[in-house]
Amino acid sequence: MSYRTASFLVLSFLAALGAVYIWFATGLTDSRNRASIGPAYFPIGLGILLLVLCALSAVQTVRRTDRPDLTFPNAGFVGLAIVATGTFLVAWRYLDSFYALTFVFAAGLMVAFAPKRDPKRVALYLGLAAVLTAVIYGLFGVIMQVRF
Repeated sequence: MSYRTASFLVLSFLAALGAVYIWFATGLTDSRNRASIGPAYFPIGLGILLLVLCALSAVQTVRRTDRPDLTFPNAGFVGLAIVATGTFLVAWRYLDSFYALTFVFAAGLMVAFAPKRDPKRVALYLGLAAVLTAVIYGLFGVIMQVRF
């Protein structure tokens, strides 16, 4: 597949995703304040920004003079990340332990993508995954009081 074809496919997908995002965001209303900024403004702004950036990238793709072929040198790692993310989302849906799943997901990806897997580095990745999970808990669970 050529770079140009792949770019247009991905940009078409992202633009469609942005349009759907904007469409769903227009349904966010706050019946208390009709004259002030409501809950839909930020998501609509993000959707518009995504559409603008897709258009800019499409223009850059059209104007590009070289035509490189698209290669995936680490296709196995990309597939692993996609499968792991899907597994994480399905497990999150059916299990009530979001933070434990986040730790396992982050630690698994860090270890899987590590260039070296000696015991010191694995311990470092486990510690980093624990810190990441603690930051997510602190931000969402404590400060914003979101329950997963």
